[in-house]
Amino acid sequence: KMAAEPTANLTARASVPVSMPVSDTPLGSALRAAVVNGQYTTIPSMVTTAARYIAEADAVLVCAGAGMSVTPGNMVYTNPADFKDHYPWMGKYGYRTAYETMGLVGDPRVPMETKWGYFATHYHDMRWGAPPNE
Repeated sequence: KMAAEPTANLTARASVPVSMPVSDTPLGSALRAAVVNGQYTTIPSMVTTAARYIAEADAVLVCAGAGMSVTPGNMVYTNPADFKDHYPWMGKYGYRTAYETMGLVGDPRVPMETKWGYFATHYHDMRWGAPPNE
């Protein structure tokens, strides 16, 4: 027997408390809204909050890494030819590398099914598709 779907207590833009299954919230389009700490919030307000935290910080440590373990033929983040080989259907939406897809969720031109197909394929490829390096 499956447990009931989690619910979120949301505060809509009009500040009216709402309780509904998470899948029925405005998260159907992750671009417009998100549930953060059980509250409905807009993406712009999240960016404003993040900007305030950064402005108030004494220091910001940025850590990033990519590409050190990538094998030839799997450089989908920076090599348009490799990206096209792995995700040929994404070219019709103007995407040439995986780095460009970081805003894919917010692209209204790309159908949701295509987004999920890309993400599922990409995650699978990154975890199991590429041979390990020595």
